[in-house]
Order: sequence, then structure tokens, then C-alpha cells
Amino acid sequence: MDALSYVLAANRVTGMVAMQLRARGSWGLAGEGIGDAVFFVMAQGSCWVRVVGHPPVQLVQGDILLLPGGSAHAVTSSRNGRTRPAREVLAEHPPGEDRVVNLGGVGSAVHVIGGEFIFEHDRPHPVLSLLPPLMHIPGAPAAAGELSAVVHMLANELTQPRPGSDTVITHLADVMFVHILRAWLAVNDTPGPSWLAALRDGQIGTALARLHAHPDRSWTVESLAAEVAMSRAAFARRFTSLVGEAPLAYLTRWRLSLAARRLCDTDEPIAAVAGQVGYSSEYSFSRAFTRFHGQPPARYRRQSRAYQLVD
Repeated sequence: MDALSYVLAANRVTGMVAMQLRARGSWGLAGEGIGDAVFFVMAQGSCWVRVVGHPPVQLVQGDILLLPGGSAHAVTSSRNGRTRPAREVLAEHPPGEDRVVNLGGVGSAVHVIGGEFIFEHDRPHPVLSLLPPLMHIPGAPAAAGELSAVVHMLANELTQPRPGSDTVITHLADVMFVHILRAWLAVNDTPGPSWLAALRDGQIGTALARLHAHPDRSWTVESLAAEVAMSRAAFARRFTSLVGEAPLAYLTRWRLSLAARRLCDTDEPIAAVAGQVGYSSEYSFSRAFTRFHGQPPARYRRQSRAYQLVD
């Protein structure tokens, strides 16, 4: 598999919470930060999305916006429009069976499809957290064509619920998330580090694939550089510049992300999991895991199992 497939397989999208917003005139909703990936699809008209630390983004028909970390945000009819907490608005205008929130009003019609992706585990994926906090995909470029088709299917399932719609939406969520990442990768040329954009670089993308496929190897910067026919210094500079962190720091992140998945999904002894992700001793693995995840492996496993039972 390629590096993106390895990362997505380690923490699959298992569904989405989605609804439609229809409004006219002046309106504005403020969404709290939730930690999960949030998306907006502009089906008709235009609106503005504001996220702290970023310039306001105008969405026009066909545009898609993804907030991978679920940052707090405001969605408004105008650039500097006032907002009300989304919870209050939804309490006053509860969605119907077609999942439409209709705010009414007078003026140009706006139709937004929005929601959040549900991941397999309760914690945000540490590698996906390296994505840019705000990803805007214009609707016009040809690269977004396949994505538009998926969005069209989603809109149909939301607007006209039929037997099996929940299952269809769950599968569309997985496909839609991948297509959003693909489309952003195809159209984005913003300078600066980005793990996803690093996949476009032939040598660094290959190195990422090697790390993801063989986390158990005793990798060094030298051995990684040799895999892609680069000098150690040149490889380290380019990797850090493109990905946003040093090669061995990224490797640690990936190993411990994969270990967390295996602790949740299997009953393998902790020592076995440690060996599978490149740690020669359970002690060193437990120390690294605790620093990264905030709790030792055994407790992480117990809490994750408890969460799955509640869910």
C-alpha cells in the first residue's frame, strides 16, 4: 500500500454525522471545537467560514472545506456576520427526517451540507493531526470531479432517505474522506510543510511508504536515506522541510499510532505489540507510549475497550 492507505487503514472512517442547512438573508452559526474532522460542502449560494488564526474563507457553490482537527469555527452569510451558538440554533430549528435545518429568511438561497467524520477510535489519529488545520478545495478544478460525484450521492441520501440510507452514508463517509484528501493534494500548492503534500515528492513519499510498511525495522536516518538514494544530510533536510518534523520523530509517531490501534484491536501481549512496531523491550516501549499517549499501554487498552462497549 502507499503511505496514505497505511495511515487511513490505521484509523478508518466508520461514518459521519451530516445535516443540511438552508437559509436566506443574514445568519450565522458558531461551532465549538470537537476534535473530529469537520466538513462543509457548498451546494448552493455562498457563505463564509472563520477559523481563529486563519483569514476568512468564502465558499461558493461546489466548494468543500475540511477542518481535520475540528477547530472551533463560525459559518456566516457575510464575511463579518454575527453568530449564535450552533446548539441554540439547532434547538430552535431542529432538523427533519431529511436532516434539513431550515432557518428561513428573505434573500438569496443558501444550501450547505455539513457534518463531522466519525473515526474508528475515540482519539484523533496522531498522523492525520499533521494535516493543515484548514483545507479548502475549490469546486471548479477537474481534480475535484470524483469528489463532486461522491458529494452528489451523499446529498441524495440525505435529501431522500430510503431503506439502507444509514449504511450507504457510512460507506460514503470513508470514500468521501479519501477523495477530499486526494482533491486537496491535487490542487494545493501552498508553501510550507504538509505531511500530505510530502507524498507528492518521489523520494520522500517513497521513504514514508517504507516507514509505514515496515515500522519494525531498526531505521536510522542513514538507512532511510539509502532507501531513496540520497545523502543523509540532504534527506534529513528535505524530509523535515516537507513533512514538518524530523524523520525519526515521524517514525516514533507512526509506531505509537500503530501500536495504539493494535492494543485496541487485538489481545496480543504488550511485548508482542512492542516488537511489531520496532521496540526491542517492553520497558522502552511503555515509556515511549506513555509519553506520547499520556497513559501506559495496559491502561490505554482497558479504556479503549470500555469506550467501544459504551459506543
